[in-house]
Amino acid sequence: MSTELRSNHPIGSSRWATTRTQWKALGYNDEEIRRPKIAIVNSSSGLAPCFSHLDKVAEAVRQSVYDAGGLGFEIRTVAPTDFIMAAGRGGGYVLSGRDLVSYDIESVVEGAKLDAMICLASCDKTTPGQLMAAARIDVPTVIVACGYQSCGVLDNGRRVDIEEVFVDAGKLAAGAISFDDLCQMSDRAITGPGVCQGMGTANTMHIVAEALGMALPGSAPTQANSETMWAAAKAAGP
Repeated sequence: MSTELRSNHPIGSSRWATTRTQWKALGYNDEEIRRPKIAIVNSSSGLAPCFSHLDKVAEAVRQSVYDAGGLGFEIRTVAPTDFIMAAGRGGGYVLSGRDLVSYDIESVVEGAKLDAMICLASCDKTTPGQLMAAARIDVPTVIVACGYQSCGVLDNGRRVDIEEVFVDAGKLAAGAISFDDLCQMSDRAITGPGVCQGMGTANTMHIVAEALGMALPGSAPTQANSETMWAAAKAAGP
């Protein structure tokens, strides 16, 4: 790739003038406008705990970009979550959500010719969509794994997470578990933000991103809001 910034249009051109006008209206000065422009890809959503902490992560990443001499622009994408969105159309919206994530990214990052991007990875479909976009746009990209959720403990001392709720729900019809016991599991399975704890698609893709060299070494898997997660977020900008 060329070291020339894609986002800096020729001075005096109509594209430069209108872009400068827009960014000045956001409060940026001329020095900031000349910086590398970094997309901070955030699939934040209030629909599920997978994404509920991402706004704070995005702010930490934006600050790390600024401190390193760049200018971060937070952009939003659709936030597919399997357990919630699989209810409609036979689950068809979930898998296709990967493509929507990639299209959201491409339309903004390539449309604005931003110079690089930092993607906040969370639920199953966000990381594949982010990697698809990164491959097609071909700009420097870092994946920040935003971690798995903490789990709970039942009255009998048994550790329980959402994967066990999913499995044990099938036992209800067979009478192998009571409705009250299933509700207690559901009440306690998730005690913090982040993706499902099991080695499903989310944690697997976080590890794949690191194996591909798209995430910082040692950053996956990690617990949401852990020191490891915050360290990766703050190191993403430099």
